[in-house]
Amino acid sequence: MCPVTFTDAIHVKICGRQVTNRPIYVAFAVTCEGRRDILWLWDGNGGDRAMY
Repeated sequence: MCPVTFTDAIHVKICGRQVTNRPIYVAFAVTCEGRRDILWLWDGNGGDRAMY
């Protein structure tokens, strides 16, 4: 049971054939005991936009 969940993103520079900015997303939760647990961690394709 996780009463509180958060989702956030940070943009990082990825070096490959060329340097690109890509978002790294994280979803984490705070349990009833007060511990923080990472639920998901994934990377975006760089074309993602913020949703309002």
